[in-house]
Parts: sequence; structure tokens; C-alpha cells
Amino acid sequence: MVKKEQQIDSDQSLSESLGEVKTERKSESDLYRENRELKGQLKNAMQAQRELKLLLDMFKSVDKEKRYELKHISSFIGLYVLFERHFQR
Repeated sequence: MVKKEQQIDSDQSLSESLGEVKTERKSESDLYRENRELKGQLKNAMQAQRELKLLLDMFKSVDKEKRYELKHISSFIGLYVLFERHFQR
């Protein structure tokens, strides 16, 4: 008797979860839109990665004494950009 009750409970939970899966299906246009958004995000991420790689290559090509100066200059530029964004709002 206990096994039958457990089986009924598991069957009910299975049917409920299947019902949720059916309601979660997305239409083809939603999938297309989501795919397009993901491709755009991937393209932006790849572009940012290329820019960072270029900066890293440039940083590595500079001797150690200049790296220290460049590090400080880049931090000042970063602060300038942050201030500029803040005051544009």
C-alpha cells in the first residue's frame, strides 16, 4: 500500500513537472530573438577581448620602468573616464 501511494505521488509530481515543461516552451520567434541577442553579446565580448589582448601585448612590449609610468597614466585615464561619465548624467 505504501509503495502504491509513493508511486501515485511520484506520478503526480512527474505529470506536474511535465506540465511545467510544456508551459515553458518558447515560440520560434522568441528563440530567434534570444539567439540574435546572444550573438550580439558574443560579438561584443569578443571585441572587448581583442582590445584587452592588444593592450596586454602593448604593455608587455614596454620595459619595466615604463610599465610603472603607464600603469599610473592608465589609472588616471580611468578616473578621468569615470568622472566624465558621472558628470554627463
